[in-house]
Amino acid sequence: MGKHWKQGGPGELWRTAVVVLGNRKARRKGMAAGALFLLLYLFSLGHLFTGPPAWSLTVVDRPWDRMWMARAPFLWEPVAGLSVWRIRLFLSPLNLLMGAGLGVLVTVNMTVALDALKCRQHCSLRAGASAAGLLPAMLTGFACCAPTFLIAFFPVVASLSVFILFLQPFLIPLSLVMMVLGLVWSLRGLSAAVHSGGRDDPE
Repeated sequence: MGKHWKQGGPGELWRTAVVVLGNRKARRKGMAAGALFLLLYLFSLGHLFTGPPAWSLTVVDRPWDRMWMARAPFLWEPVAGLSVWRIRLFLSPLNLLMGAGLGVLVTVNMTVALDALKCRQHCSLRAGASAAGLLPAMLTGFACCAPTFLIAFFPVVASLSVFILFLQPFLIPLSLVMMVLGLVWSLRGLSAAVHSGGRDDPE
């Protein structure tokens, strides 16, 4: 069945993604970037901060009802507060889910970008997979990650600018669209090298 997959189609992109994510060095760095983004995202929401030393877990009344209450677009009420020494974390399941989803996209995009960089430097490209063809993939991979990290800081400075406050509801959807499109473009740029065998084994 794999022989009949359309070039650049979902099947080929999926196989490319599996191969690229097998690059352990790139994957570890991508996971670090995703984890950093999640921390910045929670910090920007005011859900991660520091305070006096304490150890506690507090849950609000009727947490199931409260978790669906939105303060603003893509910002939901926390249902619990966790204190671990000086670390304070407000637990909002939907905010955590949103941040984790964005973090996964950051991880995958960064992994693909780093693998594209490695492939650009070391791959023996055949079957029309030229180095120039990989350049857009490499650049797109890094470019799509930068706005994602910046988005974490927008809520922090939103009160300083009416314009940024107006844009805030659109930042999360924009981030999702940019990362998905950037990932597809990057994988298409890498697929020729992957499936022609013109790349080193993942490290």
